[in-house]
Amino acid sequence: MPLDFTPPLCLVTGLSAVEGVGFFAPAVPWEVLAACVGAAGLVVAAASAATARRAVRVSPITALQAA
Repeated sequence: MPLDFTPPLCLVTGLSAVEGVGFFAPAVPWEVLAACVGAAGLVVAAASAATARRAVRVSPITALQAA
C-alpha cells in the first residue's frame, strides 16, 4: 500500500511563514574548507605516526602479555 504523503510546500521550496526565515544553503569559502580538511589531515597523520612509532618499540609478545 503506497503512502499518499505530500510534504508541505514550505519544506519543499524552503519558504517559511516568516519572511526571510527558512532553509538556505550554507556559504563556506573554498579556502576555509580546504584549510579545515588540510588541518584535519595533518592532525590524523601526526596522531597515527606517534601511535605507530610507539607500537614499533614494543615486541608483539610483550604487548600481548601486558594486555
